[in-house]
Amino acid sequence: MSESHPLSAYVRASMRLQDSPAVCQRQQQEQRQQDGDYTILTQTTEYTFDNGVRMIAEVEQEWSVHDAVQGDVCPPCDITYRVLDAAGFDIQPPSKSFKNSCQLHFWMQAHHLTQPE
Repeated sequence: MSESHPLSAYVRASMRLQDSPAVCQRQQQEQRQQDGDYTILTQTTEYTFDNGVRMIAEVEQEWSVHDAVQGDVCPPCDITYRVLDAAGFDIQPPSKSFKNSCQLHFWMQAHHLTQPE
């Protein structure tokens, strides 16, 4: 039976909120598309960890030149974390998606509180 790891540990490590598992390699690509008055920015980052696990993070944001700033602390964006190679570990869940950064941070905080130190 393979050792179980929470996806939240890898997400936290990718954000430099914890040291283990350590990020050994990080490759980032950015794509910007213009569609009329709309701009779509897609950032894709692939992480390789010291235990062989590989994970990808994709963040897509869209905005218009006509969007008014309304003090939205967490503007909508699509954020997805997905395990590409579990390196023999049971990583749960294998992927997770969020609709804004506040939702992501709440999930990470909630899962961090339930993990043994």
